[in-house]
Amino acid sequence: MRLTLGAPFFRLLTLFGLTLLLSQSIHEVAQKPPANIRFFQMALFTYEGHGTNWQSTDGYVDISMFGDHGSAQPPGHSIMSFDSWFEDEPLALAAIDDWSRILAVVIDEPYVTRLQTDYNDDEEANPCQGSTAEQQARRSRLRAIRTKLLRSVKLVHDVAPRTRVWVNFHQREVRWMRAGDCERLNDPSFDVVSLDHYEVNFSAIADEYAWFVWTMPQQQLALVPGTHYRIDGDSPSEAAARLQGYFDYANTMNRQCNIGVGRAVSTGNYDGCRVWIVAGWSSVPAFPLPPDPPRYYGILHSSSASIATAWLDQFLKMQAHIF
Repeated sequence: MRLTLGAPFFRLLTLFGLTLLLSQSIHEVAQKPPANIRFFQMALFTYEGHGTNWQSTDGYVDISMFGDHGSAQPPGHSIMSFDSWFEDEPLALAAIDDWSRILAVVIDEPYVTRLQTDYNDDEEANPCQGSTAEQQARRSRLRAIRTKLLRSVKLVHDVAPRTRVWVNFHQREVRWMRAGDCERLNDPSFDVVSLDHYEVNFSAIADEYAWFVWTMPQQQLALVPGTHYRIDGDSPSEAAARLQGYFDYANTMNRQCNIGVGRAVSTGNYDGCRVWIVAGWSSVPAFPLPPDPPRYYGILHSSSASIATAWLDQFLKMQAHIF
């Protein structure tokens, strides 16, 4: 790990009346960081294809995200939402000019989504368990999904060996895996994994992340806190209050980035760090789109000001760049 603080950091320390002795090592700074430093990078899930509902996340993120269905690749480094992974020709519509600037592609809830979309399946039951004909059919469907998922992962690795593949699991998918019969839903070829589970404090899902680390110690983690509130769910202030637990975990885990480089070897972006990124869901101001009434209001909606404030309080801290 090389941690770079740079001249702006020292000017910031002076501004806040703090003194950093020249004899103090970078390691000591990492162990006892000043309150105005963060040890992780930040992003927001965004969906550029939502027309007038889409807004830029500039000023909220270190890394932009964009979709793979013809959305233009943003300048600088970015993350691509790999929504076409299940299609016969993945990446056929992806407007990627330069793969070296794509830090990762993210595949969202692959098994739950495909079971619902392709197989009209919305059951909570573990598809890896049971011996009835229907249960066996669901298991066969799951295997077919996994085959296409691994095919798409290999495609990205072949096209862009230094681009991470990040799989964001639904809480049901993790529950199925932890039951003991669905471990293969995760795979060592996934560079980064994360969990979709909202309206809980991070302490309630810390065990899920510990399980990820225990089963696949070389995988990096992404944290996906809720940067939204929901009708009949969390209020904006409740959602905002939950963010700090995610930030604290990322700061703690990344003070020593010593898990070793992964499959992509040295990429120059948080190599060896347990938490690769903290990415909030979502930036979309209101969802679903008309004519359906909105149920979710993202960080960029005017009524989500308390969420935006909590996010920006962390984002505006000096980022300790970890290579």
